[in-house]
Amino acid sequence: MNDFSTDKPMSEQSSRLLELTGIALVLTIAFHFLLAERMFGFGFAAFIIILASCMVLVAALGKRSINMWAFIFLIPAVLSAASHVLYANGVSRILGFFIGFGSLSLFAFWLTRPLINLKSVKCLWPFNFWIDTIWPYGSLSKFFKSIKVDKRINSIVLGIVIAIPFLLIFLALFTSADQLFAKSFSQIFSGVEIGENVYRFLRDIIVALFFLASGLLMYSRMHKPVEEKNKSTLLGINNVALITFLTSLNLLFAIFVIFQAAYFFGGEALLASQDLTYADYARHGFFELLFASGLVFGIVWFIYRTTEMKNRVVSMLNVVMIALTGVIIASAI
Repeated sequence: MNDFSTDKPMSEQSSRLLELTGIALVLTIAFHFLLAERMFGFGFAAFIIILASCMVLVAALGKRSINMWAFIFLIPAVLSAASHVLYANGVSRILGFFIGFGSLSLFAFWLTRPLINLKSVKCLWPFNFWIDTIWPYGSLSKFFKSIKVDKRINSIVLGIVIAIPFLLIFLALFTSADQLFAKSFSQIFSGVEIGENVYRFLRDIIVALFFLASGLLMYSRMHKPVEEKNKSTLLGINNVALITFLTSLNLLFAIFVIFQAAYFFGGEALLASQDLTYADYARHGFFELLFASGLVFGIVWFIYRTTEMKNRVVSMLNVVMIALTGVIIASAI
């Protein structure tokens, strides 16, 4: 098999990685200027065209025969792009947004699968499709394993990379939900310039990693047999990476719980010292914390379905995160 997990010549691996990194960089630049600031309209249509072109380019790099019938999925993508250019209706643009990216995800998945007749396809969106689309980071793990470095270091780095977007999401939810936490957080970093440019830089780094992982996944998929993978291996990451990921989230949750406890025991006196009233503090954050708990449920369920919680440390960290989430939700009621 000819992918990044096998013993290919290092020069060939480096060449392919450089090419896929270049494609990821082009997509990240397009995302930054066309989609990030204005998700609807001409920018969306242009980004859809660039994304589809890059998918075809990645397939060409694989130097394998492709499923030509997969180009059918470009039809709804083109129609969704046209709807953004020709129609200003909000509903049509929102529908076009999801239809466009959904059809392109199917296009990327089936275009780079080893040759298969359309009539032989039992389901257009199998379990593998959802995993590959939502969680492409397994391809990064396989590439890291091909590098002669301590596997634990690779796993820890991968766990941190995966944790970063989730940490940013939960941090945004917690700062929106808790004025005391938000104010304390801003005071801690009051001497550091964390402005809009830093936020955009971190966002683009996360997007670039997603595009690179997706490109590696598309490339390696072209050299694999058409078989459904075992669900326990679909994540493509090992227990060390999962432990790093869950530990990072639990640390953030624990810090937030400490702030909640400080409010509980400090009462109105503590709020007054921060120029906050009990009424203002109490009516903020319920829906943000409810959304955070739903996200935690999704993460735990996903890990359970794909790993069956066979590792005790992973199971314990999941229990800790659920317990911390319970404390957070209880404080919001």
